[in-house]
Amino acid sequence: IGKAAFTGCDNLTSVVLGNKVETIGDHAFSSCDSLTTITIPASVTEIVGNPFAGCSSLETIKVAKGNTVYEDRGLNAIIEIDTIISGCKNTTIDDSIEIIGDEAFNGSGLTSITISDSITEIGTSAFGGCRGLTSVTLGQSVKIIGDSAFNDSGLTSITISDSVTEIGDRAFFSCDNLTSVVIGNKVETIGEYAFDGCRSLTTITIPTSVTSIGKSAFSQCDALTTVNYRGTEVQWNAIVIDNANSGNQKLIDANKVYNYQG
Repeated sequence: IGKAAFTGCDNLTSVVLGNKVETIGDHAFSSCDSLTTITIPASVTEIVGNPFAGCSSLETIKVAKGNTVYEDRGLNAIIEIDTIISGCKNTTIDDSIEIIGDEAFNGSGLTSITISDSITEIGTSAFGGCRGLTSVTLGQSVKIIGDSAFNDSGLTSITISDSVTEIGDRAFFSCDNLTSVVIGNKVETIGEYAFDGCRSLTTITIPTSVTSIGKSAFSQCDALTTVNYRGTEVQWNAIVIDNANSGNQKLIDANKVYNYQG
């Protein structure tokens, strides 16, 4: 199926691919606004780019057992499963997957997702623009939350697991429904603009492992009033906080609860 073969087919509601299809091209079904279901056979050996970009109504992806395509963007979170995955509404990532690639679910209709303990990295913009996504459960092996991983999503709260060491630039940019964040005990860096535009964020818990907070990481966090810090005031003052153009002033001015144990 070639590049952009069915792009913009607004009335297309379901697709069943034949058992000899080997390749799905980049943006093959992009912007098919009415597409709700697609069935993919085991014969598919190549997924190019992001074939389902902008399929905002996509609710169900069924992948035949034996399909081994998962490393490319778009379907890299789906492998060797014989049951329907509510891939764009409520999803559990299969235990055989290690990386959720760039833009894997970007702009989809996901409302909740559970990420298994096998996942080590969430790629750039993997869940960006998922406005209906309110709930994420992170596994205990995720080390990197990539740039813009959840930007402009509908998250209301998140607990970042203790395995995570890096929160990328713009990872939660413009998550304007996000009210509270608990950062795990191994995070070392919070990237630039990581929580910029999270206008409803009132409380954040930060561990002693954090050594640097990037430029404007908490810019436009107008509601931020409380920082629960797991260390002492001296340890807090040792964190390198980039406050260029007062981009992190809300974080600096927030009430600090030191030696927080909650």
